Amino acid sequence: LPRTPPGLAGDTTDAEQPKALKGRPEREFFVKWVGLSYWHCSWATELQLELYHTVMFRNFQRKNDMDEPPPFDYGSGDDEEKSEKRKNKDPQFVLMEQRYYRYGIKPEWLIVHRIINHSLDKKGDLHYLIKWRDLAYDQATWEFEDFDIPDYDTVKEMYWNHRSVP
Repeated sequence: LPRTPPGLAGDTTDAEQPKALKGRPEREFFVKWVGLSYWHCSWATELQLELYHTVMFRNFQRKNDMDEPPPFDYGSGDDEEKSEKRKNKDPQFVLMEQRYYRYGIKPEWLIVHRIINHSLDKKGDLHYLIKWRDLAYDQATWEFEDFDIPDYDTVKEMYWNHRSVP
């Protein structure tokens, strides 16, 4: 009787298992989307950007060396010591550090400076046009009424109080 070639009879060993293809690991980018605030930044894979946001991705490639990512701007060393003290006292700061600050987003960009206007959409949902601290007015964004950010309710109350003054 002829012998069955190894791998066909079901007697495969670990050494005979096919190896995974090795290639360049898939890169991800932390993206600030146009028309949305820094609260809406998210991770997108290189493939997603290439397929769905081709122009934006190509512009980024032209500006940056894709083999060496742009350096982070952490600021001066004095801030690092203050940051360590704050991390020990404030658990919210630790979460913000992990999600935003370490990717170059400044804390001020996540703080509401004031509400400029409001509008109702066709569904009856209320939206507010928010001016963010340390950002220009052209960076103002529309946010839902129930958006969960610090001091949002206080700023909304101030906005409605200001509008009700005769």
